[in-house]
Amino acid sequence: MKQRLVFSENYAKINHLLNLAQTKDFQTYKYKNGLMPLTQVKNNYPFFIYEHYQISPDLSKRLIPYFDYIKMDENYHNHKLILLQKIKKSLLEHKVLIQENLNQYDKILVLDKAFVPKGIRVDEEINFIKAIDTDIEVFQSKDVNEQVYACFEKVISLIEMQVPLSQIKIVNTNSEDDYHLQRLFNDANVPLSIRKPVSIQQYPLYKDIKMSLINHGLEETKNLLLDLRFQHNDLVNACIHHFNLYLDSDIQKHLDVFIHQLDQVKINPKRLKNAVEIIEVDQITDLNHHYLMMNYMDEVFPRKDIDNDYLSNKEKEIINYPRSEDINQYRIHAYEHLFNGLKNLYLFYPKVTIDETRLANLKLSRRYKEIKYKYLVKEESYLPTDDLLRYASHKDLKDNYMIEKEDYPILKNHYQSLYRPFNKQFTGIYPEDLQALLKKKYTITGTKIETYKLCPFQYLLKYLLDFEEFEDNHYLYFGNKIHQSLENLVKNSSYDYVSMINDSTDFPEDIQYKKNLYQEILIENIDKISKVVLDFIEHSAYKKILTEYKFSEKIKEEDQFLINGIIDKVMIDEETGHYIIVDYKYSQKSFSMKEMEKGQKLQLPFYLYVFNKNHDLKASGIFYRQSGVKKEKADQEADYRMNGVFLNDANQMRRLDPQEKHIKSLKFTNQGLWNYGSNISESDFDKMMDLMENMIYQTSALIEKGHFPIEPNIGDMDQKEAKSCRYCSFAHLCYSKNQIIEEPTDDLYQTSE
Repeated sequence: MKQRLVFSENYAKINHLLNLAQTKDFQTYKYKNGLMPLTQVKNNYPFFIYEHYQISPDLSKRLIPYFDYIKMDENYHNHKLILLQKIKKSLLEHKVLIQENLNQYDKILVLDKAFVPKGIRVDEEINFIKAIDTDIEVFQSKDVNEQVYACFEKVISLIEMQVPLSQIKIVNTNSEDDYHLQRLFNDANVPLSIRKPVSIQQYPLYKDIKMSLINHGLEETKNLLLDLRFQHNDLVNACIHHFNLYLDSDIQKHLDVFIHQLDQVKINPKRLKNAVEIIEVDQITDLNHHYLMMNYMDEVFPRKDIDNDYLSNKEKEIINYPRSEDINQYRIHAYEHLFNGLKNLYLFYPKVTIDETRLANLKLSRRYKEIKYKYLVKEESYLPTDDLLRYASHKDLKDNYMIEKEDYPILKNHYQSLYRPFNKQFTGIYPEDLQALLKKKYTITGTKIETYKLCPFQYLLKYLLDFEEFEDNHYLYFGNKIHQSLENLVKNSSYDYVSMINDSTDFPEDIQYKKNLYQEILIENIDKISKVVLDFIEHSAYKKILTEYKFSEKIKEEDQFLINGIIDKVMIDEETGHYIIVDYKYSQKSFSMKEMEKGQKLQLPFYLYVFNKNHDLKASGIFYRQSGVKKEKADQEADYRMNGVFLNDANQMRRLDPQEKHIKSLKFTNQGLWNYGSNISESDFDKMMDLMENMIYQTSALIEKGHFPIEPNIGDMDQKEAKSCRYCSFAHLCYSKNQIIEEPTDDLYQTSE
């Protein structure tokens, strides 16, 4: 009996199977998602590609969809297509690739307008979804936090209407939504099941398994998995299954490739039988269930493919491969078709995330019933813990800022007797513990002062308690190798940095398979930057050069702290007694006096203060020098000039940069220097050093008092989030979103009934 091939999305497949059961159709059907490759590759594919073509696993995976469209009898003239044809031929010869033979199917069907690759005949189209004309409720909330409450309250209303829990699905959430929804559902004692696959890298134990592989090898790691199999069943079973997919010889020969494959594993969570579920959009199956679609805004839904593929659009057209814009258009039409047929669909989106949002750009045939949502606690509530915390928050606003929220009277009536004062601040550290920490590792640097001024609590966690885990990455590796190369090239222009890089053993273990590619990029980077640096030295009168200038000392004998650090480069004009300080940064960085006065960008002023204190010389500039290669724009040379401030002395600057091509904002005129705001006087340098000394002693005094409150630097008042919280690693410890306190002025947000 011949098979039938069916192109379909998941929901259409389920409906088709149900239909076949009812009609007692016993034909053999094979289901495919048209966006996924028809061609199948065997498990040894990533090892084969890496060994024969030195193609990394992440790229080799992206090549698989192209093989469906590469014809073996075609005479291609594009080098990428020729390479793909060569690879495909080799894969077929070694039986690594299994090509789909469409002639084996007596019929090809398409369900509900599913995507079909170009050039494939379609014998029949079937539509299970029929558009309905009921209105769709659209809840617009003030922000992402209110959106979570809107979704939760809608779920509660459905439960009160006797909708079974298993028929309620929350769709299109992000990880922060999941966390807050889980918190609310736990508080309400309503079972919630998150059905989204979890990355294996989210399991803390996985790091131990991976490090065992790297440090102790395959056999010892297998024994470790056997020892762990009864303790961490899901993780260990996933690892064992993945180990069994590959030959031991392949794993041992190319361990880095195997680790990359292992890193991509996702584990399906256990499914609760009678619970509200959080699912992905492609997990929608039953058209009669209730679907609460969150984040229904144009910025994130539908997901958009971008043109960063291996092949360009022009190359895709040669082989009839769909362009990113074709796939994006298909997704839009597919979701329009699906959403028009979902009987119980509710849409949610925040009015503002970072900027103001807009509704997703789907053209549905159904009308929207828009509801401006605002969460207010009601007399009957399912959230006792959340309400108590909300009362504490509202009471703080009322007592300290004279702001009374609308639901404060209800909360006060219910929770005043249960309320106990709570200090939201870090209450301090025992003096003996503080002294032990200071004795162990008390040093002051510009970066540490900067961190303390951003948030004292962040300083405590990061530098005294050492909470942040050190992680290798290729940017750190690049930076170290570039520093090392430039330091040695300044001393000896014939220094062999290529051999140093090729012989290095400290490349990050997790991405070893990328080493050859990254080493090549790094060598090109150093070649380009070193020419710029050496050209500057050749033409400058600042001939005495100190590289990697280390210091660790007290300012005053009675100080409890040391000031320490390493200055990348100091250049000295011995004839006039002037010097400049240069700090290498992999990416572009700027400096201004205004930033320093705010307690930001303190590294250069700190170096200036320390060096000037120990040398009878005059400062003539402090600069950042970008050491990473930039991407040039068309017909425009990349700008590698140093960025900083310099002495307002034309004669001295001519000695430093006579060609005015190495320092940004340096331009000579007949009267002296053009004033761009970067040229400053000797007294400005003196003020900078005085300010730096004051910052050192002010900060050290507060540290020695144990003053570590959670007081993030708000920054610009038009920002809704504190500047120091934006990239902080410790938000989960202080639980501070640090929102600027303000009263909403938009009267559109009324409680939804």
